[in-house]
Amino acid sequence: MTATDPTARLFPQPLQAEIGQPVLWTLEVRHAANTRVSVGAAPELDQSWVLLDGPRTSSSEAGFRIVWEALSLEAGLRTLPVPELGWQSQPLSVTTEPLAVRGELAAEEDAPRALRGAIDAGPDSQTSIWLTGLALGAALLLVLAALWWRARARRQPAPGAPSPEQQLQWLRERAASGAVAPRDAVYALTQLLRAALDAREGRQRAALTDAQWAMDVGEPWAALLARVESIKYAGIEPSPLLLGELLDRAAAELGRSGEVRS
Repeated sequence: MTATDPTARLFPQPLQAEIGQPVLWTLEVRHAANTRVSVGAAPELDQSWVLLDGPRTSSSEAGFRIVWEALSLEAGLRTLPVPELGWQSQPLSVTTEPLAVRGELAAEEDAPRALRGAIDAGPDSQTSIWLTGLALGAALLLVLAALWWRARARRQPAPGAPSPEQQLQWLRERAASGAVAPRDAVYALTQLLRAALDAREGRQRAALTDAQWAMDVGEPWAALLARVESIKYAGIEPSPLLLGELLDRAAAELGRSGEVRS
C-alpha cells in the first residue's frame, strides 16, 4: 500500500452506547483527486438493527463520507453493515472501530428489553404466540423510545451515556493494553473530539469533513484537530509518548470546555 492508495474507515459516535441508543456511523473514504472509489449496494440490516436516518453523503477534495444513524437491539461489540467498496477492479478493505453496546437497563426501563427465547418457541404453542407478540411489542416500544431519546439528545446528554471524559479514558486504557493500535487510537480520538463538541453545542456536523468541521468550530479545537490530522496522515505509527501527549491535550480541552458550559 502506498501513500496515494485510498483508505476507508468505519467508526461510531460515541464509541460506547446502551441498547436502543441512537449512534452515528461514519464511513470515511480518503483518496486522491484522480482516483475513483466505487460504492456497492447497501446491505440489508437484520432485526438487531434499526435504521433511523441515512445514508447521507458528503464529498470533498480529500474523498467522501457516508453517515448513518442507527440503534442496536443487541449487546456486545457491534459493527454496522455497510456497502462494499471497490478500487481498480478490486475490493477496498474497510478498517472498522466496533461499537461497544452495553446490555444493562437504562434509567427509564424497569423490565428486560428482549424476550428473544420466545421467537424460537414452537409455532403451534399458544404460549409461544403470546410471548412472540410480547417480544414484538417490546421491540416497538424500543424504537419509539429511541426516537424520543434522539429528540431529547439534541437538548441534553442521555442519562447513563458515557461522558466524553469517560470515553477518552476508555480509549486511553485500550491503547495502553494494546487492544487498539496507536494509529487507530488517533483516528478514534478525532471522532471522539468531534462528537463531544457537537453534543455540547447541540449541533449535528457528522457529515462535514474534518477540515470543514475545524473551520466551523474555530480555536482551540481547530488547532488540536490539525495536530491530530498531521499524525493521522503522516503514514507513521505514533509513539506511545506522542499518543499520550495527544490524549492529555484532548482531556485538558474537554475539561475546559465543560467548565465554560457549567
